[in-house]
Amino acid sequence: MMSTPSKQIMVTHVSARRGFLQASGLVLSGTAIALLAGREALATEVQDVTALRRGIDATHRRFEDMFNRGDAAGAARQLYTRDARILPPGAETVRGRDRIAEYWAAAAAAPQTGVRRVELSTLDLQPLGDGAYEIGRATLTLASGQRVTPRYFVVWKQEDGAWRRREDIWNMDSA
Repeated sequence: MMSTPSKQIMVTHVSARRGFLQASGLVLSGTAIALLAGREALATEVQDVTALRRGIDATHRRFEDMFNRGDAAGAARQLYTRDARILPPGAETVRGRDRIAEYWAAAAAAPQTGVRRVELSTLDLQPLGDGAYEIGRATLTLASGQRVTPRYFVVWKQEDGAWRRREDIWNMDSA
């Protein structure tokens, strides 16, 4: 018996529909797996951000402790990477950990405007590739007793097992 064109069309339609449903099922299964994997990745990322914040907070506290005890150069040496750059307001870029340490030692030693005490506060911290960026605020107590609160933007990098500042720029709020 010969098949009629309408039977061939119906068989083709049913086969196409079955193929579409199977493909749709695979796509939906793949989507469900991707969503579950994404949820796990998000949970991992949140844990990583928590660990990142702890590491950077610990670096901040070490810096504050050393700086506030009078060792501005030593504090800077442990805070910055070997190839770091700072971009102070109204000044040339300072490159390299040793030059940055000299910069902070001079900033601390200035008679009236010297920084005597530092407190660092993270406002926003985000992973960035194998590092992170931070937006924060510093509270600086000057030799005159005046307190100023510059904002800063930092790019962090791990070096020698510790989180260190690679790029550091700050500015003062207008009066």
